[in-house]
Parts: sequence; structure tokens; C-alpha cells
Amino acid sequence: MQMKSPSEVTPTGSKTKLIESLALKQIDNIGIDEFLGEIAAWQQSGQITKKEAYKIRTFIKERSSEPYPLAENELIRELNLKIKAAAKYEV
Repeated sequence: MQMKSPSEVTPTGSKTKLIESLALKQIDNIGIDEFLGEIAAWQQSGQITKKEAYKIRTFIKERSSEPYPLAENELIRELNLKIKAAAKYEV
């Protein structure tokens, strides 16, 4: 059983996994949507290629602690409930 430290970083002996964990924690602090927007800006300005931007976005979305995008999922669920409620009265 792995215990999390007060910093919420999973203990590891691997430098790569440690850096990945710290990077994801910082991205969560910044906000996934804001950071993905920053990546898009980097791509548009030519600082990174389309392929690099894709790899970074995929990495973030796959390893993020919250499902992406959380706010959009909540809005979709709320809209689906409203549609179901409205459909009851239409039939």
C-alpha cells in the first residue's frame, strides 16, 4: 500500500515518475483548461510543433487526477437531465 505524503506526491524512487507527479500537481493547481490554453498559444506562436502539442495534451488528459473536462461533464449531465424532464411533457 502506497501512502501519500502531505504534499500529496506518491513516494517513488524514480526521478522521472517524481517529476511527472510534481508536474501534474502543478497543472492541477494552475487549472487544466488554462494550461491547455497556454499549450495552444505556444503552438500558434510556433514555440512548439503540432505533434509536440498533441503529445503534451494527451499526456495531461490521460494522467490528470480529474476527468477532463470536469466542468463540461457537469454541464452535460445537467443538460441531459433537463432534456429528459422536457421529453416527459412532450410525449
